[in-house]
Amino acid sequence: MKLYGFGPTRSLRAQWALRELGAEFEFIPVNLAAGEGQTPEFLRLNPAGKLPVLVDGDLILTESAAIVFYLAEKYPGHGLLPSDLETRAQVYRWALFAMTELEQPLWRMARHTFLYPKTSACPPTSTWPAGISATWQPSSSATWKAAPTSSATPSPPPTA
Repeated sequence: MKLYGFGPTRSLRAQWALRELGAEFEFIPVNLAAGEGQTPEFLRLNPAGKLPVLVDGDLILTESAAIVFYLAEKYPGHGLLPSDLETRAQVYRWALFAMTELEQPLWRMARHTFLYPKTSACPPTSTWPAGISATWQPSSSATWKAAPTSSATPSPPPTA
């Protein structure tokens, strides 16, 4: 097996599973910062240009959770997934909840706190006056602008 990954990305999930299982694999670093995820060779593995990618024989699998679930089922005797269907369904439920409901807001907060330049980052909500939310309003300075909250449904943006 080969695992294509890069430092502190979701590749860590797949690496953890492979190591936990004691599976033999080759780790192939793909430096996203240097554009290696956009090379024709890599895009043949994952047209989205994202990591991780697991290659197991003829199988090419992307998405860290899918890789972990695949590995857990490939090595059922190692106990990464319960054998009971109902209990396993609860594992899937909570894993997907964490990825769809928790991970994105946490990652968004981390980006705005640690990665984006201060001029582009959304200010922490604790500094906003009551009744104010943030909306992205492109302007000459392209920064976040505070806007009063409204219960009304916003109008769709104009089309070009």
